[in-house]
Amino acid sequence: MIHNKNEGETMSIPCTVFFQHNIMMLTGRILLKDLVGMNLKIDQFHAKDVQSPNVGYQRAPEERRAKRYGDYISGGQVSPTSILLAIREEDAKFNAEIEYNSRKSDVPIINKDSAILKIKPSCVVYVVDGQHRIRGISDCDVNGKLANFALPFTMLWNINKFEEAKQFVTINKTQKIVRTDLAERFVALEAKRKGLVAVIRDPNQMIFKNAEWIGRALDILDTLSEPSKNSVWTNRVRLPNEPKGETTVSQKSFTDSLEPLIGSEGSLKEKKDCDIVDILTHYWDVISKLCKDPFDKSGQHNPNDYAIQQTIGVMALHRVLNRLYRNLWKVLKPEHFEKLLDVDGITNPANWDRTIINKDTEAKGGRWTLMGTNQKSFRIIEGDIMAEIKETAEYKRLEKLIAEG
Repeated sequence: MIHNKNEGETMSIPCTVFFQHNIMMLTGRILLKDLVGMNLKIDQFHAKDVQSPNVGYQRAPEERRAKRYGDYISGGQVSPTSILLAIREEDAKFNAEIEYNSRKSDVPIINKDSAILKIKPSCVVYVVDGQHRIRGISDCDVNGKLANFALPFTMLWNINKFEEAKQFVTINKTQKIVRTDLAERFVALEAKRKGLVAVIRDPNQMIFKNAEWIGRALDILDTLSEPSKNSVWTNRVRLPNEPKGETTVSQKSFTDSLEPLIGSEGSLKEKKDCDIVDILTHYWDVISKLCKDPFDKSGQHNPNDYAIQQTIGVMALHRVLNRLYRNLWKVLKPEHFEKLLDVDGITNPANWDRTIINKDTEAKGGRWTLMGTNQKSFRIIEGDIMAEIKETAEYKRLEKLIAEG
């Protein structure tokens, strides 16, 4: 329960009434101080009620997530998305009413769309969607700094618990997760426009938390994949709002794969972007020569049948590159790649093949493609490949040079 701060006064909220398939709803705006003054309730799930008709359907709010929202709007940011509330049948009958506007004249004219929603202090208003926003608001200065701040809302009216829960499930199950590749472009542009320090200090830190390296990653990617270079990455990286075509990996996966190299702990973070592009170009040229089938452009092989230029490949192999520079930074040069990378974990196309049948499991996929696309898998692939590289004569020779000073 979110406690009621409004003692004894009926709340009046101007709104618009509308219907969808006989379901009545109201929409409007509400000041934060009025919102937190409502007798709000989140119908939370509790294990003890699992066999009871009283069982809830929502999780408890996450305090950190709620606080981030409160800090966000307190920092001067806007929040245009509507919250979804509900007044159930019993309260709609006894503790709330809709008063339609009218004008007195010889012929009364009643506007059925425009109305005043009147809510008694005892009326329970259920929060269907927006509990983290409301929880975050409750700790804000709603009577001072945010006294004139209002949120849009939609109210489900005279609804039963089942229909209310169905709306919650529909919202949270059917909405598509927004891709972040366009957001990354925005972050990079803002960092250039406002300056990196200003962006990092922005109240909406979650958006800009990667600003320190994401702009560089995009610049490196754009240079690496530009058509004039005719590199292994030309037409292979899928940019925002572009069709898949011949691409093998999304912009987001590729830029994320560069974080180990240019992020706060990256082995190449001190190098110039142009030098990093040269290193990556040489690195992938060597890989494409050692493992030819996935990079074939004659049409004999389909690059999308192999994971080496997909998320698994870029994530794992850029981690390998980072390890090489971290371990051998005093002596490593791009011309050493050809001998260092000539190991089965990289050169054997079957490791990256998504189409072959695995004899042991009868599942489709090679050694690396069956491991999944999570950070743990990338670390395992990196570790296995590095173990092979460390056994090469070239790696041992370079280690010896470092030891000799």
